[in-house]
Order: sequence, then structure tokens, then C-alpha cells
Amino acid sequence: MIVYKLADFAKNPNLSPKIRKAVDFLMKPETASLPDGTYQIDGRRIYAQVQTYQTVEPKKILFEAHRKYIDIQYVLEGQEVINCLNLEDLEIVRPYDEKFDICFGIAKMSACVQLKMTPGDITVLFPEHAHAPKLPMFGSHKVKKIVVKVSVS
Repeated sequence: MIVYKLADFAKNPNLSPKIRKAVDFLMKPETASLPDGTYQIDGRRIYAQVQTYQTVEPKKILFEAHRKYIDIQYVLEGQEVINCLNLEDLEIVRPYDEKFDICFGIAKMSACVQLKMTPGDITVLFPEHAHAPKLPMFGSHKVKKIVVKVSVS
């Protein structure tokens, strides 16, 4: 659960081949102008979801977690907070759905890591990390983000 600038993260010589492929996709200049939608990078092993949305202050923060995919989240425009915590600190309120590779829960404790994401920031969230994206930072903002899903198998 670390926030980097994409350009700095791309210089890391120790990235796994699949994460390197995802980062190479994000580094392409034309990627920033893609419209919302899903884009195959390496079939279902690596794919990207381009999303545009407004951040909102939730009544209750629901965290999501995945088992089959690592999330690489990259902010193109706007700013948001992503709350993160370890999976063992999550109380499951909607059980895991294998078809959509997701479960939802609430934090067992109030402490979590807040990742403050601004344009050019990237974070890598592994299956052991539950996360709550789309939270406002200094008021509501329109965000354009790319989430690259990288298969763990």
C-alpha cells in the first residue's frame, strides 16, 4: 500500500513481468486519452478498466477485496483518497462473489491507511489489502482513473 508517481514506479527494475506489462500499458501516451471501458492487455490475465466518477462522502465506508487479481490504480485526473487495511481487519458484510472476484466489508477497527491520490499517482493493492476508493480529498472531485487488474495465478 504505497503511493508512487507512475514515472518513478516504472523505473523499478524488480517489477514482476506481469506488473511490468501493466506499467508499460499505463506509460503509453495514448492510454491517457482512452474513454471509459475495459481494455485487454493480456487477455483475462491483465486488463484495464478506465473509469470516470465523482468522489462522494459515504454514509458508511465499504471496503472491497479481491482474491484473483492485484489492483494497480492510477489517477489521471482529479484527486481522491483510498482507505486501505489488511484483510484480517475486515468484517465481511457481503461474501466473496467468485464471478466478480469481490467481497465487501467494514473495518473492524477505525485505523486504516489513507492513500491520497493525485494525478500521476499509482498504487498497487494485493489480495491481502482491502480498499475503499472514491473517497473525497478536500471536497468532491471528478476523477479519471485506470485500474489495471493483474491475475495472481
